[in-house]
Amino acid sequence: MFPINNQIIMSVQSSQSNDSSPTSNDNKNNLYTIEVEEIDPEQAETTTSEGYQMHVFLNSRHVQIIALAGAISTGLFVASEGTLAAAGPAPLLTGYLILLFLVWFVMNQLADMVTFIPLPGQTTIFALTSRYTGNSSLAFAIGMNIY
Repeated sequence: MFPINNQIIMSVQSSQSNDSSPTSNDNKNNLYTIEVEEIDPEQAETTTSEGYQMHVFLNSRHVQIIALAGAISTGLFVASEGTLAAAGPAPLLTGYLILLFLVWFVMNQLADMVTFIPLPGQTTIFALTSRYTGNSSLAFAIGMNIY
């Protein structure tokens, strides 16, 4: 990244055509210019340079999914009493920590891809991987591995 007069120029491989592969060298010199500007913290709705809208709010559907995830995870935690009784606390804690790190890295990867070059309305792992690699087969395989 090179800061130049309130702009950041990042050298990124572009994969705008579907026939390019992750190892192709013909797009090596493409640059994305990202303008950096102050964001008003009280403003909940911003417009990107392409005119797309970003809305920051929670619908009732989002709150219901969060509550459902909390109920399921609590049920799984309570149901792990058999493992705790059979193996003890150390293996159970080790298993939780291993899964915690896996989920943490996957969520950081998704957050980086979504915020670096946003695709309006397309935040699935298939769309993101297809955008960054240009390979729809790889995008499908990665999408299936996450789910």
